[in-house]
Amino acid sequence: MSETASVIIPDGYTFKSLIEIIHSCHESGNLIFTPIGIKYEQISLEGDILIEFLLRRQDLLEYKIMRESHKCGLYMPTFRALTKTLTKKDSLALRIIVEDGKSNIEMKPSTKSSISYYRLVTIPQDDFIEYSRPESANVTIPVQEFSKTCLDLSKSSHTFFHIYAQGIKMEGINVDDGHSVNRIVNYGDTTTEVKRLFRVDRLNMKAFSKIHHLAPSGVIKLYQAGTDPVQIQCPIGYMGTISFYLFSLEEIESQRAMS
Repeated sequence: MSETASVIIPDGYTFKSLIEIIHSCHESGNLIFTPIGIKYEQISLEGDILIEFLLRRQDLLEYKIMRESHKCGLYMPTFRALTKTLTKKDSLALRIIVEDGKSNIEMKPSTKSSISYYRLVTIPQDDFIEYSRPESANVTIPVQEFSKTCLDLSKSSHTFFHIYAQGIKMEGINVDDGHSVNRIVNYGDTTTEVKRLFRVDRLNMKAFSKIHHLAPSGVIKLYQAGTDPVQIQCPIGYMGTISFYLFSLEEIESQRAMS
């Protein structure tokens, strides 16, 4: 038996919230231990949302890695169940152990004596385009406000993000007896010409509705330039940053045609 990586995540509750959000969008994915910290980069099966995050090494405790990188394949429903009991008082110790050629992740919350084990699975890791980020955000929104709006709009039949040079219009549409009922929330300047239009899946909206657990007093930054996907960036407590990339219907069809 050998240990290939270990870490103490100082804010276990925020880590639990992070896994909860990813579970809403992805069935599986890889946590990757690297020299700079713990990374994640995965696109949904539908091809509509790419999530990437980095928990910075300098903001974690007792971070050790015995190889250049170690990929930890996770089936999110099972791994999420193991993190459900983490509280705001918990830090979380993780160890990656290899025994008889099989890798396991060992999890121990600081407030509990029990240790959980999870058998890592093999998840294909695709290479993704690295999108540049404009120097300034199109719009910034308080995390709590963005989360509440997404919760309200997640009840709609369809949700659309209209992206402007310095603003966003979030539109929820319900169809009742053939009549369309719209709910519109504007942030920033929405008086100019619409740059891009994105339809957002209901599950992704539910994921965004939980984002306030990552940084209750933080700020969402939204970026979009040219034909790139819209980028939604949010702090992960004081440990790192998560970015969501939303693709338009045209981009999703183009990806499927090339695969």
